[in-house]
Amino acid sequence: MKTPSSLLAQGDVEKLQRVFLNLLSNAFKFVPVGGEVRCTLQLLEAGSSTNWVDEAARQVKITVQDNGPGVLPELRQIIFERYQQGDRQSSQPSGGTGLGLAIAKEFVELHQGTIAVEDAPGGGASFIVILPLFTNGTSSTSTSSNGKSARYADAAVEVEIDQAIARQTLATLEVGNSQATLETSPAALSEDATRPLVLVVEDNLDMRRFICETLQTEYRVTAAHNGQAGLEQAIALRPDLILTDLMMPQMSGDQLVKALRTYPELNNTPVILLSAKADDDLRTDLLRHGAQDYLIKPFSIDELRARVSNQVAVKQFRDVLEHELTTRNQDTITLTESIANRQQELQAALVALRQSEARFRQVAESNMIGIMFWNLNGYITEANQTFLQITGYTEADLRAGEVNWRNMTPPEFYALDESAIADLLTSGGFTPYEKEYVRKNGSRVPILIGGAFLEESRQYGVSFLLDITERKQAESALKQAHNELELRVEQRTAELSNAKAALVREQEFLNAVLDNVNAGIVACDSDGVLTLFNRATREFHGLPERALPPEQWTEAYNLFLPDGQTPLSKEQIPLFRALQGEYVHNQEMMILPKQGSARMVLASGQRSPTHRARNWEPLWSCTTLQSANRLKPRFAPSTLNWNSE
Repeated sequence: MKTPSSLLAQGDVEKLQRVFLNLLSNAFKFVPVGGEVRCTLQLLEAGSSTNWVDEAARQVKITVQDNGPGVLPELRQIIFERYQQGDRQSSQPSGGTGLGLAIAKEFVELHQGTIAVEDAPGGGASFIVILPLFTNGTSSTSTSSNGKSARYADAAVEVEIDQAIARQTLATLEVGNSQATLETSPAALSEDATRPLVLVVEDNLDMRRFICETLQTEYRVTAAHNGQAGLEQAIALRPDLILTDLMMPQMSGDQLVKALRTYPELNNTPVILLSAKADDDLRTDLLRHGAQDYLIKPFSIDELRARVSNQVAVKQFRDVLEHELTTRNQDTITLTESIANRQQELQAALVALRQSEARFRQVAESNMIGIMFWNLNGYITEANQTFLQITGYTEADLRAGEVNWRNMTPPEFYALDESAIADLLTSGGFTPYEKEYVRKNGSRVPILIGGAFLEESRQYGVSFLLDITERKQAESALKQAHNELELRVEQRTAELSNAKAALVREQEFLNAVLDNVNAGIVACDSDGVLTLFNRATREFHGLPERALPPEQWTEAYNLFLPDGQTPLSKEQIPLFRALQGEYVHNQEMMILPKQGSARMVLASGQRSPTHRARNWEPLWSCTTLQSANRLKPRFAPSTLNWNSE
């Protein structure tokens, strides 16, 4: 701080004190930790080169500098307007009402001075106040009755919001105390929980203390120092009333109201806004967007208590009504709302009924199904065109009462109808079943019919019926085709049975022939598997028939060359040669069975041209030969014949 040792000046001490305290408050508010606030007072003298000095022209320059964020150039005029806090490019909340600098400017101008802000050397803001040491006789710094003085006097009264700028400055300097002084402990809130809970959201310490002390005799009171903290407490505590300042850091009062209304549990919590702005448009807008009341600073204690009491009472009354509605107490409001709800339900039901009727009428007027309304006596009171077309009756017949479903039913379907009526009386409806109606012209029509009693009726009902003539015709055609198919199957089965019997007889005859010839006959399929091994062959080999591949024939059946020493290879075996397509004629070979005497045979064979029909491959026949050295042949040797493709 740099000032002359003494300086005599003329001015209103109280007003000038508020001006400088406000400037100091702003400087301390925005200076960073470890920053610096510098105050200087400098005498500006005006005169000629002589020693004479014009006392009226002498001025004093007071400068308050800080090394904080400074003030943007475009805001250096705006911050001196009412309710404008501006932006000092700081993340630190500014607080206040937006009136301090505006009133400071008015007080300075009352003293015929000027006030401005510019960049401080090295960064920050520099507020400069220039005042005359002595005012001339045409101006007065005291309160007068003229309009301008009265206006400034009113402004001075408004400074009483937040208990004056001076106390706001002192509150700002109370580091660590200003935000936590009035926070209420959970234990304190739990005491006497029957009393309503009021949340006070106010950034100014003195105003917050004043409101809390005023209300705490009747209510439980908790406080928050800005809008964001107020929102968090409101969510956690669910207060009965919220009393909030309009202009606050981090979140303003109107922003707080909008945020509160996004939470269903806080949607009905009353909110009273406090502001020094006597602006009807602003008040209307706030009330429209969720605030319940609007209190203009300065206000009296009695007015504050009355406004709070009214809103708390309304809240309690609303809570009682909501409780009664949830517990379904039959009071007037519940009954009114119930009637309104019932009317809405009836209206909705009426709309649904009309829509249902429209859909039913669309179905009834379509040609998809026949629909008829009837009674248990058999009379059909109403029917659609499809029903009349199916049964051959007309609307005139219907109006004359000549259409009766009992009379239209043939006797063989009486039992089905009685069963359907029993289901109707038991369950109110019957499962669709098939029957026939006699048309007006005497012909019959097959139908599928289903139905039910009309609502709350045991005598009248509605039925639908489908003409199933085409389906019945299709079923009849299908049944006839099925019968014809069964007949054809029976005929074919008989034919196959006869053919099988003939084949069996033929096979038995063939087997008898093969088993009674003296020649050995052998056959195999295309894979070389033996398929025929007659009695004579089994006697030649002394072995039964076995399904063996050609590679094993020589060893299994003891086949040798005529020398009786050399076994036949697979390629030399007559049956295998015939299988390969050769024509074999009188091939000599020796059979040396393990039991019995050796036999010399001649083998002939070829692919059988009928092997596909009989599933046989090459055939061979064989006869025994007697040795010429031992006995005279009594007959020419037989040949072993194979027939093959």
